[in-house]
Amino acid sequence: MKPITRIIPMSTSYSEAIKAAVPFITLSNAKVYAAQTDGMLWVEENIMDPADIPFTICSKIGVLICETIELRLDALLEVECSSS
Repeated sequence: MKPITRIIPMSTSYSEAIKAAVPFITLSNAKVYAAQTDGMLWVEENIMDPADIPFTICSKIGVLICETIELRLDALLEVECSSS
């Protein structure tokens, strides 16, 4: 179990949550994400949790955050494919 380095309060806004996720939105994560059958669960476990985002995909805001992250991961893959 990784130590908690920072705690984002439940009053976190959507934009603060996305900002916390940015370091985890990478091309390598996008490639792993693309191979998943349950993308939302993978995003929650591998991006939202490590970013200490206090929402889950069981809440409306958590789903919105997750979908935004998924769109950004997809965009990274599109850029990678179009530049190849």
